[in-house]
Amino acid sequence: MIQLRCDREETAPSSVIVKLPTAQRDTLSAYRASQEQDEIATRRYFERCAREVAFYQQIAPLIALRVPHLYYGATDETSGHVILVLEDVRNARGGDALHGCSPQDATLIVEQLAHFHAQWWNNPQLDAFSWLPHWGGDERAAQSHYNQLVAPFLQHFGDRIPTSVRKIIDALTTDYGSVRARLKRSPTTMIHADLHLDNVLFAPGKDKSDVVLLDWQSVARGRAAINLGLFLFGSLKTSSRRIVEDDLLRRYYELLRADGVTGYDFAQLMEDCRLTLLWLLGSKVVWLGALGTESLSGREQALVDASLTEDSFAALFDFDAAALLPL
Repeated sequence: MIQLRCDREETAPSSVIVKLPTAQRDTLSAYRASQEQDEIATRRYFERCAREVAFYQQIAPLIALRVPHLYYGATDETSGHVILVLEDVRNARGGDALHGCSPQDATLIVEQLAHFHAQWWNNPQLDAFSWLPHWGGDERAAQSHYNQLVAPFLQHFGDRIPTSVRKIIDALTTDYGSVRARLKRSPTTMIHADLHLDNVLFAPGKDKSDVVLLDWQSVARGRAAINLGLFLFGSLKTSSRRIVEDDLLRRYYELLRADGVTGYDFAQLMEDCRLTLLWLLGSKVVWLGALGTESLSGREQALVDASLTEDSFAALFDFDAAALLPL
């Protein structure tokens, strides 16, 4: 049992959120079930969960972004247990990855991302966090893993993939690793690396809602467009995105510049967005190719279905991402 004690300056909360990410559950998601069949994947999941504890303990107090306050965090390598006791952000409105968000909410998130990225842009202070990995890992291993999972992905979902997208999937059998390698280049910043609306809260603020980001298991050093693209291309309906994306991208870039970022032009941001779209397609193949589709249900099934609609591939062609591949 954990007894929560607060410093004298801190008022004891009336409620908290207790997160036990590695705890055993009666019913596992298809994603967790596939992980638990692989000892290496299980170990990596524990390491990611432990990384979140380190983030809240060491980095969260420093960042220009609101996250839940940490009351207690601990990991145990022997048992594989991880615990976080976090602020219950009261009266907050949760984001919803299935239904998307409004252009107004998107603007709030993009503006906060710009300030967050600018704070850590090529910042030598990142070296102080030895546990904070570089995003992307070994691109050769990633290429091999992709190639192993293309066939099961197409076996289960190939009839839902447009021919134009299938051509890009085929091209990535030789170029997925190089796409990841290009996204690993400098400049880098701190990225959330799993930025979708299910990991966002909108909390009441003085003049407008505050954006609160949750679930920092994947935090890393990486290219800023990885965060931006994950959010922008996965959180707005295509019709809305096409109307506001240019303004959002330019607003993001202007705020980077205003916060002191130099040596990074708008054309590079656009190319990074194209690379991110290619990476997102490749990671979708890997994610769905590894899933046990027979155990999908409920919201997890709905998220899979949403990721395979024609609408979900539209940004690839709107941004002409395939032009970066030797098709």
